[in-house]
Amino acid sequence: FYSSMFYFDIHTHFQKEVEAEISILNYNFYEHKLLKDNVLCSVGLHPWDVESDFEDNIESLYTLASKPNVLAIGECGLDKIRFKAAIEIQKKAFATQLNIAEQLSKPVIIHCVRAQEEMFELQRQLRPKVPLVVHGFNQKTAIGLQYLKQDFCLSLGAALLIDGSNAQQILQQMPLEKLLLETDDKAVSIQDIYQKAAFLLKIEENSLMQQLENNVKCIFKLEI
Repeated sequence: FYSSMFYFDIHTHFQKEVEAEISILNYNFYEHKLLKDNVLCSVGLHPWDVESDFEDNIESLYTLASKPNVLAIGECGLDKIRFKAAIEIQKKAFATQLNIAEQLSKPVIIHCVRAQEEMFELQRQLRPKVPLVVHGFNQKTAIGLQYLKQDFCLSLGAALLIDGSNAQQILQQMPLEKLLLETDDKAVSIQDIYQKAAFLLKIEENSLMQQLENNVKCIFKLEI
């Protein structure tokens, strides 16, 4: 159990032990031997690593994802720029991981590059009930609004620190109950990202912290 007023970093590639921060460490499935039982994390098969024989790993992925410290499935998703497998195989791998998430009632951390239409199609077909979080969102506002309309959550990161970024623009147009914040693989402080988000929203940082704590409780079922 945690006391209130923490900074939540819902997707990071660096293990951190910083006072007043709670992080969800991302593990790629192929790093699973490094997974520690006392670290809050997500685990998934990244679209960059999906190959035609991905189904050989699904049983192991399910076992890992069942661990109580694994709060989410991912990052997983679709990528049309960097990939090993064709988009149809990526879609099958993503759908399989969505199914694992549904079975375990855990949210999904999504990586999606130039494939939002395929993502929306899969969501309409599969109708997952678990929360879907697009991580590191920094695309055009119209795409962000489409995600929000489809009931996805958006996690914003270091792009918030760049004036005029797409992340800054969507932040000012989205419902705060759909907002999460992250550092991803960037060497930035989650506290700086919170501070910038509060400034852009013209609200007190404590108010933002309370809102995001509520979001994390709801999405990740984290007892705080």
